Amino acid sequence: MLDKYESEQKNLISEVDEIESQLLNVKQDEKDVNDFIECLRKYENAEILTRQMCLELIDHITIDEFHKGKKERNIHIYYKFVDKGYSD
Repeated sequence: MLDKYESEQKNLISEVDEIESQLLNVKQDEKDVNDFIECLRKYENAEILTRQMCLELIDHITIDEFHKGKKERNIHIYYKFVDKGYSD
């Protein structure tokens, strides 16, 4: 009976640790989104794209590999605070 109790205790501790980790991730995601929205609001009425705007909003940009005979390549823009890329 003691072994069963200890096993259950370990499982519960592990489950609590996992839930706490998930909660921290959600809180960080929420903060990142709020920070990104704040940056966007700063530039909502901008008429031209400036270097400063790019530095504040964009983390990095990648361009797909060139293939002979194909003129178009995908461009992937990775924004700060948001870890998903946008292809155009």
